[in-house]
Amino acid sequence: LHRRYARRFVSVGAGAALLLLAFFARWLYLEHQYVRLVNVRLMRKQMEQVEKDLRMERKKAEEVEKRLQVLEEKLGKKEKRSLPLPSLPDGITDSYNFSQWGKEVHGAWEILEERVNYVEEEFSRRQQQLEFIPSISPLEGGYISSDFGWRKDPLNGKMSFHRGIDISPTFSQAVRATASGVVIHAGWIPGMGNLVVISHQNGWRTYYAHNAVLYVQKGDQVKQGQVIAQAGRTGKTTAPHLHYEVHFQNRPVNPRHFLSLSPWDVRRIEKKYGVMDYAQKD
Repeated sequence: LHRRYARRFVSVGAGAALLLLAFFARWLYLEHQYVRLVNVRLMRKQMEQVEKDLRMERKKAEEVEKRLQVLEEKLGKKEKRSLPLPSLPDGITDSYNFSQWGKEVHGAWEILEERVNYVEEEFSRRQQQLEFIPSISPLEGGYISSDFGWRKDPLNGKMSFHRGIDISPTFSQAVRATASGVVIHAGWIPGMGNLVVISHQNGWRTYYAHNAVLYVQKGDQVKQGQVIAQAGRTGKTTAPHLHYEVHFQNRPVNPRHFLSLSPWDVRRIEKKYGVMDYAQKD
């Protein structure tokens, strides 16, 4: 009897051990599956958040790209290098680190947006400054018929210094102010004919001579691009044209260098003539 009970006890114990082992194995399997399920749900949640963040970043990127296109049109090819772009992440290196990658993309666009904002502000500032610097042609479509410097006078044949340039009109005779300022002279001067002189502050002055008709008078405030006269042949001249001069600190400079300036030329002007206050004064 003792041996029979012992064998039964051993059999029951072995069965119980097998059941316990099977239960433990099942528990380990379910625990592993549960952890995998939690990880999958967490990854799915992270993926949804990343997709949401990427949609927002894509929208922001489209807005920044549009602003960049507008800036590139304003800047031209020469100044595109003024927009240094940050390096973006190459890709997802850790499949469990979606949120970190999203933060890197967001940070990169933040840097780009800051730089775009800076360039826009700088461009706007220089554009405002350029309004008070002679920077456009006084005649649309005209061509230079006589340049700045020493030349043979067309009337007496003697060498004389030409303080400006002569611009012959083509399709339009409308004379425009090349910068905003105040008219300090509008009337007849011997040799110059009907002359308009505009002071643009900071030592800049422009002269428009030989006009047929004047549309401004002394003391008038004029804006850049405003029509101030009609080109003609009054005074000492052989043919209809506009004699145009640019002066800085009472010294004539070559107007050819001031016929088509962009806001990015302001730095070059400041470097050559000094930094000036471009705020308009009454």
